[in-house]
Parts: sequence; C-alpha cells; structure tokens
Amino acid sequence: MKSFTAVLVLAATPLAASIWPDQAGQFKRTSSAPVRPADPPLFEEYGFDQAERAVYEGAGGKYTATAWRFEDPTGAFAAYQFLRPEGSGATELVSTGASLPGAGLIMAYGNYVLQWEGRTPDEAELRYFFEQLPRLDRSSLPALPDFFPSRGRIPNSERYLLGPVSLERFEPRIPPSAAAFRYGAEGQFGRFRLGSGEMPLTIFNYPTPQIARERQAEMQKLPGAFVKRAGPLVAVMFSPPDPDAAERLLATVRYSATVTWSESTAEKTELRRFGEFILSVFIFIGLLVLFALVSGFAVGSFRRLLSARFGKKSAEEPLVMLDLGDK
Repeated sequence: MKSFTAVLVLAATPLAASIWPDQAGQFKRTSSAPVRPADPPLFEEYGFDQAERAVYEGAGGKYTATAWRFEDPTGAFAAYQFLRPEGSGATELVSTGASLPGAGLIMAYGNYVLQWEGRTPDEAELRYFFEQLPRLDRSSLPALPDFFPSRGRIPNSERYLLGPVSLERFEPRIPPSAAAFRYGAEGQFGRFRLGSGEMPLTIFNYPTPQIARERQAEMQKLPGAFVKRAGPLVAVMFSPPDPDAAERLLATVRYSATVTWSESTAEKTELRRFGEFILSVFIFIGLLVLFALVSGFAVGSFRRLLSARFGKKSAEEPLVMLDLGDK
C-alpha cells in the first residue's frame, strides 16, 4: 500500500514545463535538459525557480540556449550580473545584456536570464523567443544600479546584493547585521580602478533616509571603512590604496528623488466617480442645448414651409402675450 501511494504521489507531481520552444525559425530543438544552479544558496536567495538548456540544429549550424527563471526581475538581474562572464562585451541588441566571446549573447529579460552560445540571435529571433517564455514577469528592474558610479568601474565586476549570502560572497567585510537586509535593503557591489590601485565599492539602498542614517552610523564603526550617505543610499569602501581617489569616487554617489502621487484604491475610485458625474452633467447640458437648437431650426423651417405653401405670413398669425405685471 505504501509503494502504491508513493507511485500515485509521483504521478500527481507536475513535471517542469519546457522553457524553450520546439522550433525557432530554421532551427529545431534536438534536445533539452534541466540545469542545476551554479551556486545553490546564492540562487535560492535570488529566487531561483527553474533552468533549462536546449540544443538547436539547422541549416545554419548548431547552438546552445540556456534559460534561468526567477521569481521576479530583481532576482534575474542579480543572477545576470553573477552569470555574465568577465570577458563579455557590450551589445546594442538589448540594454541589459552582453555579447559572449566568439558568438553568443547573455541577457536579463523580465524574470529570466537568457544565454545563447555559438550563435547571436537577431532582433526578430529575440522577439520570437520573448513571446514564447512561460510565466514571464515584466515588472520594473531595481533603480539602485542607476546611482552606481561609472567612471573607473571595472567592466562586469558588478554584483547585486539581496541578502546575507550574496553579501558574504562579494563583500564579506560588511557583516549582515550592519547591512540590515531585514529593512528591505538591496545593495550594488563593484570594483573600480582609480588612482594607484583597485578599490571595491558597495552602495546600499534603504526604504527611508532615517534608516540609512542609522546604518551609516553602524558602518562607520567597521575597521577601515569610508562611508558616505546620500538620501536613502549608503556607500561603503574599505582601506582604499588611494584615499584621495576614494573621496572623489564617493563624491560621485548622489541620489535624486522621484516624487510619485500615492493614493488608496478607494480614494481613486471616489475621485473617478465624481469626475464621471461631472462629465455626465456637462454631456447632458450639451445634449439639451443641441436639442433646443435642432428643435428651433425645425420649427422655423416648418413655419417657413407653411408660409410658402399657403401664403400665410408669420406677421398675420395671432400673437399671444401674457401680462404678468401687477394690476
């Protein structure tokens, strides 16, 4: 009975759905297999869901395509920075992507990281693959990388931090208690080559400037830490070989706030109803005015027709006058 139950449970468990389509233009998928994450604890922190590698063959040759799916675009963006090879270069095909040495492409798209080896897809192929992706999430990417300095940054050295695991992997000199991811913080790490040596920089983004001020005080206690706060951002460096260059780099960390109107759904509904009511009133008034104009034109035209047919002028018709004045 136990073995029979186990068989039933196994049969009821859904198999992972295929990510890559069977056909892609002139290329046909000849094989596919699941892919294990390169760093399971790190990928778990990034929200890893599923990965698949497929082989395509056709008249144009053979290439391999790999897809990693995550719970949201932030996790996919973090995994993209981790998976991107150091020797990859810039590409004009996509904004969040890099060309692989030889022929190939790696990119982040929604909650996916996609990689082609042995072939670089064109725009039409990319659009086709995008349309086939199951469970695609196109919500916005994190804004923190936009505040990360670019001058002197070593290409492909960036790593996104979403928790204690990624923090330990890429900047272990900052303890998790000081970073305080429990507040919903995220971080961007990267290496810079300025002045007389290389210097890593980490920037954390906190929900409010008040929390960032508290974290700044905690990080200033770390040995050799250079710390700067800009709004909800806290930038940290450790014992840079060139302190002047480090100060100039920290000076480029700036925050520009974006003001958005926030209101509850109930308030939006009430305002929308009131606006629709006012609009309906004006539409009703407009219809009344239009009806009066059309009616007046019709009556005038009818009187003219009677006058022309029977020879009776409007001046000969009796006029009824009401005297409403006081007697």
